[in-house]
Amino acid sequence: MPLPVLPTSEAVASVLATFQGKGRAYLLPCLLAVQRVHGWLSPDLVARIGAALAVPLADIYGVIDFYTMLYSQPHGRHLLRVCDDVACSLARPANSESLRAAIASHTGLRQRGDTTPDGALTLEMMPCLGRCADAPAVLLDEAPLPADALLSWLTSDREPDALLSAATAAAAPAEPVLGDVVLAEHVGRVDPWSLADYEQHGGFAALRQALGAMTPAAVVQAVEASGLVGRGGAAFPTGVKWRSAADEPATPKMVVCNADESETGTFKDRPLLQGDPFRLIEAMALAAYAIQGQGEVGGYIYLRGEYGYVAPVLENALARCRAAGYLGRHLLGSNLHFDIELRLGAGAYICGEETALFESIEGKRGMPRVKPPFPVQAGLFGKPTVINNVETFFNIPPIVRHGPGWLRQYGTAQSPGTKLFGVSGCVQRPMLYELPLGRSLRHLLFDQAGGPLPDRRITSVLLGGAAGTFVGAAHFDVALDWQSLREIGATLGSGAVMVLDDAVAPCEVVSRVAHFFAHESCGKCYPCQMGTQRQVEIVERWRAGQARPQDRLDLDDLAGAMRDASLCGLGQAASGAILSAVELFGG
Repeated sequence: MPLPVLPTSEAVASVLATFQGKGRAYLLPCLLAVQRVHGWLSPDLVARIGAALAVPLADIYGVIDFYTMLYSQPHGRHLLRVCDDVACSLARPANSESLRAAIASHTGLRQRGDTTPDGALTLEMMPCLGRCADAPAVLLDEAPLPADALLSWLTSDREPDALLSAATAAAAPAEPVLGDVVLAEHVGRVDPWSLADYEQHGGFAALRQALGAMTPAAVVQAVEASGLVGRGGAAFPTGVKWRSAADEPATPKMVVCNADESETGTFKDRPLLQGDPFRLIEAMALAAYAIQGQGEVGGYIYLRGEYGYVAPVLENALARCRAAGYLGRHLLGSNLHFDIELRLGAGAYICGEETALFESIEGKRGMPRVKPPFPVQAGLFGKPTVINNVETFFNIPPIVRHGPGWLRQYGTAQSPGTKLFGVSGCVQRPMLYELPLGRSLRHLLFDQAGGPLPDRRITSVLLGGAAGTFVGAAHFDVALDWQSLREIGATLGSGAVMVLDDAVAPCEVVSRVAHFFAHESCGKCYPCQMGTQRQVEIVERWRAGQARPQDRLDLDDLAGAMRDASLCGLGQAASGAILSAVELFGG
């Protein structure tokens, strides 16, 4: 196979010089930067990276092997990354399987790692790419490529470079958010590249108000009184987390945004990042003020590697905010020193777990830590840390500006606010929707998403992502809030809503869920590492019609062991959807 065309040695040297002496915490950014200019991480380059950062080679190779988007072997000039996860397998009229068949027919690429004879394309089959409304999702290198553009190219036999313009165009706009839009009010309406436009729509008014007229404790109190809970799945009270971090005496403190939404079927945070990046920065600055008030606070946005095309809009927003005094030392003339660094992941679902994310930023394999201590006590770099996801942060500026009653005007008394729902699969309008908490699942499926495809019938929904629950038609009138779903044994999770109809074989979906967890388990704790593998074996027997009498009991035993003994939420939730599927569909 021909090697990629290599840049000059000066280009690699320039990248290495940028990271010289920065230490292990910059290992992942350095690896990604070198790979971007060289194509892959050769032994010589790994040795040079180790010397530049003073990191042992064994540790570097451990990191390279951990992340799916780092390459220690050469590949084609372009990487064709095709999602084969649940949402893309449900897409109509084309799905991941039909797209994969078309790729194989026209290029000969059939398995992960296959490369065309001319060295132009290497095929990568990927888990969820976070573009479920556009399923089947494809990335060309780091940019999204519409499936119809790929199919058109396959049948026209043009040069691979013809795909680049289509991929570049698809990376630019943020798709609209439908429904009762509150958090996403700026998406598609405010220029995400313009700080002035954001300011004209009320941007940074909350930060100015907090710094000028509120104590840090008052900011924390407003968040607590609003009833805001985390929107990433755990639903932990945000104000409690912030108060705990504020009460910690150690300094400096950290504020981290978890933008590593890798849950199957989840794509709620990406349009917010693409369409309204300044709001995230304002929210993180408010968090920094709330937990520290005066002094030094470090900030990080950890963006999943598959969202690399979102990085430029975030980098632009950060640069403009620094120039305007919204970030940096003496923020807006105060005694608060706060800046934000953007970090890009490299393909590891487990890094959505908060402590695994810290490990990744610190230049290690993204494996969860044992808790306690909790992040508010000893988080990133051992410092007291507040970590929230994008959707949670987006609630903060209006809560501070308008008071806690702003959030409580939406939703229910126990579940105040709105929620973003990523609807994908077998519906007329797969899209991102924002609704007040408490609306019914039926309203979302039929009134918002348009109901089933022609001549089809919706049979069930996988609610909450791969770690969620299958919900049948008997529960379509359930209210979408934490309390109501808990009563039927379900959860909102990440807000993913993957719809199945009567043309879908449930066992195929369950198989993909089981394989997803087995692939994404980091292997640190034995219950998860082995439990997810055994789970796949049982599911595959069910799928093949060869289930054993003991399989159901074994599934229950595996679920109990993983739930009780796994270090993090991946293992603890890996059996939830599968057990609910067996209960709903039989098996």
